[in-house]
Amino acid sequence: MLDVTKKPAPAPASIPFDADRLDRLMDEAGIDVLCASSKHNVQYLLGGHRAFFFESMDAMGLSRYLPVLVYPKGNKQKAGYFGHRMESYQKENEPFWVGEAQTDSSGSVDTITKAIDHMRRAGMKTAKIGAELSFLPVDAGNALRKAFSDSEIVDAVFVLERLRAVKSAQELRQLRIASEGVIDSMLAVIAKHGPGASKRELTEALRREETSRGLTFDYCLITAGTSLNRAPSEQKWEKGDILSLDSGGNYHGYIGDLCRMAIQGEPDAELEDLLGEIEDIQRAGMMPIRAGAMGSVIYGAAEPLVQKSKHHNHLHFLAWSFRWRRRCSTPDAGSSSSRTPWWSPRRASTFMGKVGVAGIAAALRSADSDPQAGRELAGRLRHPVTQLREPPSHGRLGQPPSDAQCKQGNDADPDHQHNQCNGIVIEPVPTQYAHDACLTQQPTLPFLFRP
Repeated sequence: MLDVTKKPAPAPASIPFDADRLDRLMDEAGIDVLCASSKHNVQYLLGGHRAFFFESMDAMGLSRYLPVLVYPKGNKQKAGYFGHRMESYQKENEPFWVGEAQTDSSGSVDTITKAIDHMRRAGMKTAKIGAELSFLPVDAGNALRKAFSDSEIVDAVFVLERLRAVKSAQELRQLRIASEGVIDSMLAVIAKHGPGASKRELTEALRREETSRGLTFDYCLITAGTSLNRAPSEQKWEKGDILSLDSGGNYHGYIGDLCRMAIQGEPDAELEDLLGEIEDIQRAGMMPIRAGAMGSVIYGAAEPLVQKSKHHNHLHFLAWSFRWRRRCSTPDAGSSSSRTPWWSPRRASTFMGKVGVAGIAAALRSADSDPQAGRELAGRLRHPVTQLREPPSHGRLGQPPSDAQCKQGNDADPDHQHNQCNGIVIEPVPTQYAHDACLTQQPTLPFLFRP
């Protein structure tokens, strides 16, 4: 008879996030208990746990997979996690930090019911319940409302976003791995493919390259030639054409989202000059960036140069701040700001750098306001490409402003509260956003430039 040997249970993990900060954020929002139900935020709150059985699809029989983590403000010892029975194996190997961990549920209603029972047994205050409303199925949401009919149920996504805005060293490491994996994959695809490769072929090649580097391929927005269509197709990348690869690769829940571009051939002097002008404008916009600055200072530095450009009718400048969320690129804090040489494997040239800077193809087209004019101008360029340059090195910029300082900045424009963040995106598109958003930084200031 087979004897099953039980290994000693590993010790539960410590709390993997700043619980005191979460308590403060919940208190500011008036939330008594938090119910997280998105896979990415549950993973964050549990310190990395993600149900591998439901990595690709949540559908299950007549219901769906739903993870639920309950966290009462100021009572972390009463926190609980409720998941599917297939998660029991993972819990056995790496116990969760929460005091109550039930991995014996099936569908969404079953899971939320167990969470509700725990909230009642633990005697949690439930006057205001914060839930991730965008990630809570209707049946589970109805069960929660019915169980706490006298409670106010509000959206807790903003609280969780503010909590996650501050990245740990481990998170930054994961972002760097994801970002560098995407970059290396793109350069490998460009090096291995020449004229005649289709957009679909290039996309599948990128999928294989990212997967071989331990990433989960998320998507590839791809353009070739003068077409602005970014979906994979049978269109060929021919001699003299540009290629734009904009892809996201997921590494343990953190996405490196970057763009690299190449050309079949060599760039001419006109293209070099145009790309240089775009870079000058972007670098001018970077100069006033500092922790606590308002977004308007960026426009004050960049817009005068836009207006002076002979291409101003087709040039658009947009800056907005963003939190470190799932889609970020992490530059080297000590990277050089010097120009780097052209890289030309098989006559395919791309401008290299840690982070992409959107160039002529994106900058000179008026995709929203005047698409035809943008295409005509791009067509007059022999090589209408986007050039990638490395941004200035900012390294570590000191301490970020307090929550109160950021709130004061965001109060100037309530519609843009979501722009409280750690980095900045500068992109040439027609509409301005986050003009008065409060810029914050911790612990490094990333730049992400996208066409």
